[in-house]
Amino acid sequence: MGFSAGFISSPYSISSLPFLFVVLTSMLNIVPAKIIGKVNLRRILFHHYVYGILSIVVYFAFTILPFLTNKFIPSGYQAYLSLLLYWGLTLMIDDLADISPRIAHFLDRVKRKVKEMGESIQNVHLISNFISSYAVIQVLLWSFKEGFLLSYNPFLGTLHILLIANLLITALYGLKIYKEKIWLKKL
Repeated sequence: MGFSAGFISSPYSISSLPFLFVVLTSMLNIVPAKIIGKVNLRRILFHHYVYGILSIVVYFAFTILPFLTNKFIPSGYQAYLSLLLYWGLTLMIDDLADISPRIAHFLDRVKRKVKEMGESIQNVHLISNFISSYAVIQVLLWSFKEGFLLSYNPFLGTLHILLIANLLITALYGLKIYKEKIWLKKL
């Protein structure tokens, strides 16, 4: 979550711990999504990892540079820009095996280890999903309480809705993965 962790957690919950579980759930969702989704995105000009790198560069440009120039006061947009980091990492992971045969071989070894630990990962995923769901509820309740979704700035309101939608999809998709026991049977 980078520099945005302090901004995200402060209005919504007591600590940023639930958002660390959102990150864990997101990471645990990526592999099953690739397996059961069978998404075959056509490449447009470049491999997905090129767009992933561009997304990550934009994230750092918009979060770190203002952070350094504004006397260490984070801007309000940094929390929403963390979506760019998440999307960029997802795009990079999607094409990671295409970069090098060594990486593909390493990922195959990781896959074998994950198969051995399927039940443990399944349980961690469930706990992580419940805490991620708690984070979604906290953000949503705070938004209604503060009237943030009806804010005077439509751009910030839209970004906030995207953040809530992203958190909700992450939690719901993780629960679906747990229910279908993907970690136990489809790897």
